[in-house]
This record gives sequence, structure tokens and C-alpha cells, in this order.
Amino acid sequence: MAQVQFTGIEKNPTLWASGLTRGQDEGKPVKVSANGTVALASGEERFFGVVLSVSEDHQVAVVQTHGFVTVPYTGAAPALGYTELVADGTGGVKVPTTAGTGIPYWVVAVDTANQTVTFLLKS
Repeated sequence: MAQVQFTGIEKNPTLWASGLTRGQDEGKPVKVSANGTVALASGEERFFGVVLSVSEDHQVAVVQTHGFVTVPYTGAAPALGYTELVADGTGGVKVPTTAGTGIPYWVVAVDTANQTVTFLLKS
């Protein structure tokens, strides 16, 4: 297997995909699962980015790691401002069940009608 190279990457790295499916997993939060590899983040797990695209062979993913993203949320609506989030296990995010277990993100918009949240990813 070829190695993923990180030299010169500033945002949206291309990483090996573990169990991701093209056409289904775009827009979902991911975690690092092995060297240079990402997998979907499970419920209550911290995540580091959101899938932008998956290759046709389902082997490689482009992951957004910087900037603003809008994703679905479940449970209580996240608060605006500096708010902890974790993956919800269904392709979105949520406020963690236990405070202090998520990562604080700058939440700038919450759409309760469509259950989406817009926040700034950290790197």
C-alpha cells in the first residue's frame, strides 16, 4: 500500500478511508483510525474533520479539517458560542452526554427546523 504524504498539506488532506462509502459518508465526522487512515466517528467520540468526498473505489477520502462546516445534529440543540461537540454515531454531531468529553468548537448558527449546526473546525 502506498503511503499518505503530509508534506505541504494545509487543509483538506487526502487520507486512506476505512469503511467509508462514496455517496453515503460525505458530510459525516471522522476520526483517525490508523496511520494516515480515517473512519467514521462513533457516538460520543471526538472527531477531527468532516468527509468531503470518497474515491470511487472507496479507498481514499478527502477530509475537511479547517473552516466552517454545517452538519446535522441530534439531541438538544447546541448553544451558540464556544460549545462542546462529539460525533453522534449516525453521521452528525451532538452535545456530549458528559461535559468535558467533547471538543469545544465555535458554533455560529443552529437551525432547529432542519436540525443542523454550523461551526468552525479546529486543527
